[in-house]
Amino acid sequence: MFSEFNRWDLVSGILSVLFAIAGVFYAYAQNRKEAGFDLIQKYVVLGCVTTVRCAIVFIPVMIVAVITAEELGIGTDTTNWFDVLLTKGFEIVLYQRIGRHIRDTRSNGSGV
Repeated sequence: MFSEFNRWDLVSGILSVLFAIAGVFYAYAQNRKEAGFDLIQKYVVLGCVTTVRCAIVFIPVMIVAVITAEELGIGTDTTNWFDVLLTKGFEIVLYQRIGRHIRDTRSNGSGV
């Protein structure tokens, strides 16, 4: 039922933590540091919406990629480099989109 823990699981976990930290710093920078406001509120609200939107796009892409990998003999029952590549690609795009949306909501200082 469950596959055994392997080195790719460890790589994936470490990269997920690093990407999450980098994603928060990226969102902080996009919020224009002190000029922005309510980073946590924006991150949670926009993060939920962005995650759903990205999932709607990435789920079909990942299904096709996994089927293709199985046909090419890349896919296995355990985590491998291809699985890590797919999931980390999703995470990178997700954090980039969250940062972009946070940047779009920051105030420009004109009170508008």
